[in-house]
Amino acid sequence: MKIKLILTCITFIGYLMTFTGYAAAATYTLTATDSGWYTTVNGHNPDNNNFIVGNCCGDGEHRNFFVFDLSGVSGNITSATLEIETRSISTPDPSETWALYDISTPIATLIAGGISASIFTDLGSGTSYGNVTVANDYKGIVSVSLNASAVAALNTAKGTSFALGGAITTLGGAYDEYIFGNSESDHIRRLTLQTNDFTAIPTMTEWGMIIFMMFAGLGAAYYLRRQRRLER
Repeated sequence: MKIKLILTCITFIGYLMTFTGYAAAATYTLTATDSGWYTTVNGHNPDNNNFIVGNCCGDGEHRNFFVFDLSGVSGNITSATLEIETRSISTPDPSETWALYDISTPIATLIAGGISASIFTDLGSGTSYGNVTVANDYKGIVSVSLNASAVAALNTAKGTSFALGGAITTLGGAYDEYIFGNSESDHIRRLTLQTNDFTAIPTMTEWGMIIFMMFAGLGAAYYLRRQRRLER
């Protein structure tokens, strides 16, 4: 009876590995291919990767954006975390809230720059991708766990580029009220993706195990069938 139970289990494993997809988790860490800010006064200079957000420099409100290349990402994205470094923050308040949004503007138009009130509006409106509260004395990595809407958009954008915009939602009108001041392209601007890749290719060792289990399952099925005939 025990032998039959063991062989039945082997049969089940063999069929399971034969008819289900091979799954493997993967982590992708992507550095932004572009970043910048827009204001209604000066728009965006495509040669400037500074990504300050908030009120600054006599130009009024700045809204920022980041672009990532997803061409090398495969599998189903299950979670995403945006990490942006700030070395300078200025606010008269205890903290500021930085919110992230989808961008409907074509990426080529976004990074081309120029003055555009519609792009400025786009960077701080639309579908919410998450937000984070940053203390007024904080310097380091600002981390945002992107929400389900962002993850869905990332899955749709696989194989192409993905952009998201940001705005401070707690501005009080101060002349200098910003995060990510004095930022440059060498500052950390990364997107970490967790995926469940159902199209991964097994290694030679894994293929060997799969083939072994397939034959073990078939052999067990044959043995059980033969035993039933002998017991009749």
